Amino acid sequence: MQAAGTEKLEAYGRYLAEHFRGLGNIIWLHGGDYDPADPSLVEAVIDGLRAGGDSALAAAHGAPDSIPAQVWRNADWMDIETIYSYSDVHRQVLERYQMELGRPLLLLEGVYEGEHDSSEQSLREIAYGALLGGAAGQVFGNNPIWHFSGPGIYSVEETWREALASRGAESMTHLKTLFDGIAWWTLEPALADGPIQAAGGRLMTAVAPDRSWSISYLVAPTGVEIDPSKFGAERLSIRWYDPSAGVMGQPTAVSPDQGRPVAVAPPAQQNRAGFADWVLLVSAGE
Repeated sequence: MQAAGTEKLEAYGRYLAEHFRGLGNIIWLHGGDYDPADPSLVEAVIDGLRAGGDSALAAAHGAPDSIPAQVWRNADWMDIETIYSYSDVHRQVLERYQMELGRPLLLLEGVYEGEHDSSEQSLREIAYGALLGGAAGQVFGNNPIWHFSGPGIYSVEETWREALASRGAESMTHLKTLFDGIAWWTLEPALADGPIQAAGGRLMTAVAPDRSWSISYLVAPTGVEIDPSKFGAERLSIRWYDPSAGVMGQPTAVSPDQGRPVAVAPPAQQNRAGFADWVLLVSAGE
């Protein structure tokens, strides 16, 4: 981009606008893994897109853990706030959600399957952590799919076609099936004083605005307590979902004793894939 200069970059933006004119499924991703030292080079492409009549959504792909809203202050072209992190995704998304930036959050990139010693459980934790932390979506990555079995950073034996049926990919299918059945876009992340508390392990919870239901992702808790006062109901119903197999359990009625927290436990210590992560759905008044 430095070699091309702003004039050629603007012409390139106009070319892109013309070439992809009329398509409604585009998000322009500016930056490419970096926070540019010279923003004018990126802005030249954006100016060219606008000059060419483009109206697609746009976002930035900055450096890991950088905050586009801070790197690109007053960027009127930015429609989506992106998160790019190989650390604690849920914490990163939750912190960005609390900034109230006025635009949707998207987990653009986290640890990929087949890289960084990831497991199907750690990949699920990233995906659920993003959505329950306030993101409007999340992107799942896989090695060797991301480079179509060409030269990669990490060696892998299976082909990209074989990887389409990977355990991580299956987990994303089960996640989508679950979220297709709930009004997930209405959820609000629960903070430290949320309606579900877990001793040990990892807990992520999001709650409906009217506090009529919640969804939690749990990893290896030693105990789980539900606070009925946070739901404003005398009766609760719970269901456990196995995120490794896409299996939903039957609803179980829970009757709190004088409003005191109720202790519950997952159906088993391990799910069907042998991991200790579960999803808990709680509904009020059922």
